[in-house]
Amino acid sequence: MTSAAVAVTIAFWNTRRRFFYLAMAVVFAYTTIANIVERPEGIKIAAFFIGAIVFLSLLSRAIRSAELRISTVALDPVAQRFVDEMAPESVRIIAHRPDKRTVEEYDVKEAQAREDHSLDQGEPIVFLEVSQGDASDFTDRLMMGGSRTPWSFAIS
Repeated sequence: MTSAAVAVTIAFWNTRRRFFYLAMAVVFAYTTIANIVERPEGIKIAAFFIGAIVFLSLLSRAIRSAELRISTVALDPVAQRFVDEMAPESVRIIAHRPDKRTVEEYDVKEAQAREDHSLDQGEPIVFLEVSQGDASDFTDRLMMGGSRTPWSFAIS
């Protein structure tokens, strides 16, 4: 309650009613301090629960970090041909979230990437497009497909 009262006081600080909210925050702060002094076991219990929540959150995060591992990446024939064609030279891969898939969209993304990363005009680039699938579909194999348009090609 004390932290909520302080939050409201901060949120309404630029209004005329700020002193009303400030007074309420002071009352709650006084009550909290008085309770801690009179009954310190409450703070011990709260500290235990906070520690337990932090520990379980860290444990959960550690377990989940190993859940979504992809062990293999498979390329369809078109994507494999793109990789084979680019193999002897260095290629810049640009992550791209496709929207309209128009020539202008790709031109803008390419110009922005070349400017941001100081890439020469002759340097080959490939757009890597990631489309989100079903978030509940866990797999250890990532399937990548290639597509070519008149102005570019992409692996997605």
